[in-house]
Amino acid sequence: MGVSVIIPAYNEGKRIADTLEDYGKLTDRMKDLRVIVVSESSDDTDRIVVGYSKRHPRISLLHSSGRKGKGAAVMIGFEKALRHAKENDVVGFVDADDSVTSEQFLRLLDSIDGYDCIIGSRYVEGSVMVGRLGSRRHIASRMYNLLVKTLFGMRYEDTQCGAKVFRAAALRGIRRHVSVSGLGFDVNMLYELELDGKRIKEYPIKYIVKNNGTSVTASQVVGMFFSALKYRIAKGGAQRKRKKEERRKINDDLFRHTQS
Repeated sequence: MGVSVIIPAYNEGKRIADTLEDYGKLTDRMKDLRVIVVSESSDDTDRIVVGYSKRHPRISLLHSSGRKGKGAAVMIGFEKALRHAKENDVVGFVDADDSVTSEQFLRLLDSIDGYDCIIGSRYVEGSVMVGRLGSRRHIASRMYNLLVKTLFGMRYEDTQCGAKVFRAAALRGIRRHVSVSGLGFDVNMLYELELDGKRIKEYPIKYIVKNNGTSVTASQVVGMFFSALKYRIAKGGAQRKRKKEERRKINDDLFRHTQS
């Protein structure tokens, strides 16, 4: 089974080295694993990634010009990974700050049998949080989770943790329906997987809070809110249109049947 790990990076020069050191060692142990760093950076992130790729050949850099957002960067990495992936291969992503270590990623990977997607979770029973998120970040996270449950009816306690793995076949089925390019893309992906009838499991992990880099700001949380709302409204309209077309087709079939 092939495994690809996507790491989105935007100006992560101060903290990506630890992540590459950690996951680079994992590529040395797992010959069927590769790491793809999708960078939108203007600092020395790219140089650091290239340096680690010389020590660990299965680490590669994919530079994306312009600031498109985390979701867009992850999807760019997914597209590259899926080009040669077999249906049963696994493609996942983690954040650039090593808050989810390679050991925890392996736990997610080991849990995927029987499922199409495994979500790393900081809030289900059995999870461990090392450090504190901070009151504002924690409140924002919980409020956003409540919003997601209300708008989408999804039961997950943590849609935003930066650690998820997917079967390649499941990703191929939804990738063209992922339109959210910012931080709210996780909800977009999970909802599309549910609509596609895929099996998803939320799995407890050990999460290390990193305070030495960027964190989600209030404006980003507001952006995530409106992004989720816009996507839900659009999805609702698309679903109504599809149901209307299905009813029309049924009526047309019934009419043809009565005329025959």
